[in-house]
Amino acid sequence: MNKIERRRLFFCVIWGFCLLCWMSLIFYMSGQTGQSSGGLSKKITKALIQFFSYFSSNEQVQAWENRWFSTFHFAVRKTAHLTEYAILCIFCMGFFQTWLSCVRNNFWVSVLFCMFYACTDEYHQWFIRGRSAQLSDVCIDTFGALLGGALFVGIVFLLNHKKRKGPKNELER
Repeated sequence: MNKIERRRLFFCVIWGFCLLCWMSLIFYMSGQTGQSSGGLSKKITKALIQFFSYFSSNEQVQAWENRWFSTFHFAVRKTAHLTEYAILCIFCMGFFQTWLSCVRNNFWVSVLFCMFYACTDEYHQWFIRGRSAQLSDVCIDTFGALLGGALFVGIVFLLNHKKRKGPKNELER
């Protein structure tokens, strides 16, 4: 095994480990009851409101919290879906990048993998007390995967562009 093959195997193992850990975390989080999941997202929502309270008066924050808490809570929950699948797609693309040399193929394989995993995640939630399977969550998860994949492609493009550019003249070397 030459140096390039060892390096490729090393990155395959690292990305694969991150991918499996993240998939396990998603599975664990979707296995929580509706009450546990809702309680966690409510704590996060309250913490964010507390953070924003530093920028305005307590009366304004209290009025805002009473009026908009459910909307803000919904946004926090859906943003969490989007973010967890963006990260999943980044790990997928890193893992598949060790095999697929074409970034375009890697992107679509990773997004389809994430979409399939989102479907199985919603199916899993169907059997959890207080949870339900929702097509809208699969759509949000897939959109998150698209964003994560686009971010990965952008970073790879920038890194490759920087490598190819090199110094322009003797003074820059």
